[in-house]
Amino acid sequence: MTNKVKTIVVSAGHSPFGDPGAVLPDGTKECDMVLPYRDSLVKHLRNHGLRVVQVSDRISLRETIRYSKGFPSDLAVEVHLNAVRS
Repeated sequence: MTNKVKTIVVSAGHSPFGDPGAVLPDGTKECDMVLPYRDSLVKHLRNHGLRVVQVSDRISLRETIRYSKGFPSDLAVEVHLNAVRS
């Protein structure tokens, strides 16, 4: 089977410049945790020969969606982490 996905837009979902996402009881913000995952995903995808467009952390979710729709990509991925009480 041929892989038809060649270009992927990747966003961190939350950023320290806008909506930080979930905040843990110790003050840790989702945006601080998700950025390394996003960066690792981008590196992994590029190492497998895919073209990856990494969306800036400095734009809002609304701007990310608008950007992703306007860019010729096969797939858009937004990385999020969820917080739950244990």
